[in-house]
Amino acid sequence: MNTPARLFAETITNLADNGVPNMYFETLFKTALTERVDRFLKYSLGDRADAPHLFEACAREGGVFYDRLAREAPGRARSSGYVAEDYDAPDEDDEDEDRLGRALREQSSAWWPDPVSGLPSGLAETCMVLLGAGFVPATCGVLKDKLGEVVRSAVRSFKTKYRFAVPMSCSALVVPDPFGVLGPNEIHVKCSRRDFVDQESVKTDQIVGDVLVTRHPCKVPSDVQKVKAVLHDQLRNYCDVIVVSTRSHMYKNVSLDRHLASLTGGGDYDGDTMEVFWDPQLVEPFQQPDPHVYANEPSEVQRALIKNTETVSAFLSRVPQDAPEEYQIFALQGYLLGALKGHSFVSTYSIWWEKSTYEKGYRHKDTVFLAYMFCAALDGLKTGVSVDPDVYKLHSKTWNGKDPLQWKSLGKDPPVRSLKRDHKRGEFVMDLLLRCVLRECHEQLRRIDEWIPADRVFFGKWGARDEDLARPWLMALKDADTLRKSGHTAKWDALQRIQAHVEEVYPKFQEKFGRSAAGSFTSLPIEERQDVLRAESRMFHSQPTELLALDDPTTIKASCMYVHAYEQGGRGRSRIPWDVAAGTLCETKAKARGSPQVFASDMGPWMELNKAFLRHTHKMARDAQK
Repeated sequence: MNTPARLFAETITNLADNGVPNMYFETLFKTALTERVDRFLKYSLGDRADAPHLFEACAREGGVFYDRLAREAPGRARSSGYVAEDYDAPDEDDEDEDRLGRALREQSSAWWPDPVSGLPSGLAETCMVLLGAGFVPATCGVLKDKLGEVVRSAVRSFKTKYRFAVPMSCSALVVPDPFGVLGPNEIHVKCSRRDFVDQESVKTDQIVGDVLVTRHPCKVPSDVQKVKAVLHDQLRNYCDVIVVSTRSHMYKNVSLDRHLASLTGGGDYDGDTMEVFWDPQLVEPFQQPDPHVYANEPSEVQRALIKNTETVSAFLSRVPQDAPEEYQIFALQGYLLGALKGHSFVSTYSIWWEKSTYEKGYRHKDTVFLAYMFCAALDGLKTGVSVDPDVYKLHSKTWNGKDPLQWKSLGKDPPVRSLKRDHKRGEFVMDLLLRCVLRECHEQLRRIDEWIPADRVFFGKWGARDEDLARPWLMALKDADTLRKSGHTAKWDALQRIQAHVEEVYPKFQEKFGRSAAGSFTSLPIEERQDVLRAESRMFHSQPTELLALDDPTTIKASCMYVHAYEQGGRGRSRIPWDVAAGTLCETKAKARGSPQVFASDMGPWMELNKAFLRHTHKMARDAQK
């Protein structure tokens, strides 16, 4: 069970059409965005006492612990429920397209921290490592830059997706009532923890009262249903699932002869998830549409489909075992790769549905027809149906020529022309949200720039060299010079070899991923960037060899790179020392602060900050300000 649940564009469109005021969504978006940015902005960049809170904010914003779990256990990550806080999918409102899904697709070895330099791949995780080592943004330019990008990326995430949480909501697997004790239009929702916020803003583990339920896809007015959440003693042990009545659903006291799940996007009990909303501002104005009108598939849909009726025995007769291997493979591909063939139909009908919703209205017969065509294409692999090619051509002629939607261009280059909406239909809710998103994101970016400027000019102590990082190199030079004057040149010679190596590779690193090439480098895919970074860190650490005169050549070499980068104009902002020696620099900083803690690699990444400690330090800081 996840709480809170999130609103998608489809759900927002449905709720607005069913009576929920547009202002509700605008207020909800503004509140959600402000709270997300305030995770960071309410803390100081220079106060070490605030570092734990910035650490926690980065962990939550980046979903760092969930990404680590996904990397460690990719085979069972989804079944184990490692679902991160934010979504990072394209525009499709797919309940399975979450951040974890992206992690499982993209988390190749390139996403793991560099084992040579110790540098994590993600910005948020890098900030956590630097904060944990003892750095603060006010005196560490690299941390300042990366932390600023983490916060700005949070705003961009809101700016490119209409997805935000509803505080009084949850989502979980839906299961039928095993005892038959729930009446019509009743559900049972209980959490194993007191994670819910009830209508009185009190933490609780159970919900009672009128609620709205839905699931994805949510494309027709009846896909959201108003029901009553109740408690029943026989269901008290059913936690973290949504138990729904097995009795026929009722509309105006008339039986519909179908269960609740089937009314929410054609759901069933084979692993579907359902979302529950109990915010009174959302539930009370909602007007239940007539399921008789919208919950039944139009007859035109079946006429637009063709069904594959081939049985297994018929397939084996058509493709015998002694048939050529190429022929067998080709025949099997029609079934094994069927999902790939039907995917274009699914996305196409979804886009056409969006355009019809905008142009003709959410309840127009063409819009409802396209919604059911989308569902038929989505379930085609399981049901064996596909869209008739001739029908598809007719639909294409009607809808492919339509201009794109303005509200869908958020975060992209706006279209030269966009689909027009009849003003008599009133303002479309997503157009209102478009203006709201642009306005509020601009305001939050302004606040972020005041808190952590995005400029490239340092001032005061922000440009000062970190003496903790410079000390190993400077002290080694001083000791070596003393020994050289007494005739012992081995240590001096070793340091000169290190310095020559640093001076040789630094320009090469600058050329590949230094500040002069930052724009082109950061635009590369993560795998390519990580290959470059790992190759350069290996180059840096591979030479020079046989530094037997030095007690800790790795630390001295990293310190030399830091000092050289600073003197070359990095002024503490050059990322090159961190790209090739982040782990060593962090270890040096932690030792300089005194009494560093040591954890094995199978335990360190899983250490979280205690919530009681965070609450205590936050209260202490606020009391000190008073």
